[in-house]
Amino acid sequence: MDAEAAFLDALGAGGLIRFVSPADHVDRIRAFLGGADLRFFPTGIYDNLLEAGERAGGLSHVGFAVPDLGALAERLERVGVGPLLGPFLAPPTPAGGAMRVSFYRSPNGTLIEPQQIL
Repeated sequence: MDAEAAFLDALGAGGLIRFVSPADHVDRIRAFLGGADLRFFPTGIYDNLLEAGERAGGLSHVGFAVPDLGALAERLERVGVGPLLGPFLAPPTPAGGAMRVSFYRSPNGTLIEPQQIL
């Protein structure tokens, strides 16, 4: 979780709080990112209920706006994290204007999609 905390810090997450959950004794991180209050943890309380290799489904990644995708990429490179995909230009859609986008996988496996609105 040390690498996950460094990754979140490089992303610009605020209010990082690291703690061990009293319910399941799992190391967790609370972070505020893109206006959302998020929790990151290496294992879920439901993991033992899933078949080997099975995904829980639902949320596949977290996307959020950043003011400068290039600056973010430099911060992530400094903690040893390169993009999984991108950066690339996403054309305008009915949901919004054009953006520069990259995808990153955190050390804990969370997929993150920073988006620079153009």
